[in-house]
Amino acid sequence: MGIFEKYLICPKCDTKITLQDTENGCLNCGFSFSSIIKLLGKDDDFLVLYSDCIYADKLALKCIVNYNSEKLLKHFIECSWGAHYNTVFDKLIVPYFSDLDVLKNFLSSDIIREDNNIVWSKNKEHKAYDLLLKYLRKIKDKNIHKFIVNEFK
Repeated sequence: MGIFEKYLICPKCDTKITLQDTENGCLNCGFSFSSIIKLLGKDDDFLVLYSDCIYADKLALKCIVNYNSEKLLKHFIECSWGAHYNTVFDKLIVPYFSDLDVLKNFLSSDIIREDNNIVWSKNKEHKAYDLLLKYLRKIKDKNIHKFIVNEFK
């Protein structure tokens, strides 16, 4: 499970819900997680292809990307194939990632190795590289964008 708590975020009302509690839908808005459950085991290459499909369920993609965000962000940092990590970032992370708590945990984790090129947040709790910050500023979620802009000046 990694360093992050595993939960789904309802794509309609942003309620955090455990995987076990998805059977009856979101308790707040009734959103059905049935299409999401089918996509949970899919890898990032499948999700990229699915995101381009005219019939892709965009709400499901948002939920799946946030659920897999630890894996996607870690892979983005560690992948050495530029075409792959750029595609995953542009097709999945930029439009669908919205979990600020996961991003904060990610930026304070050991996944971001401390070296001479590290940039610290104002409060010294989070760290990143200049290039990573350049990418993170592209994320469309307003809360994530605001956090990056305000914490890393």
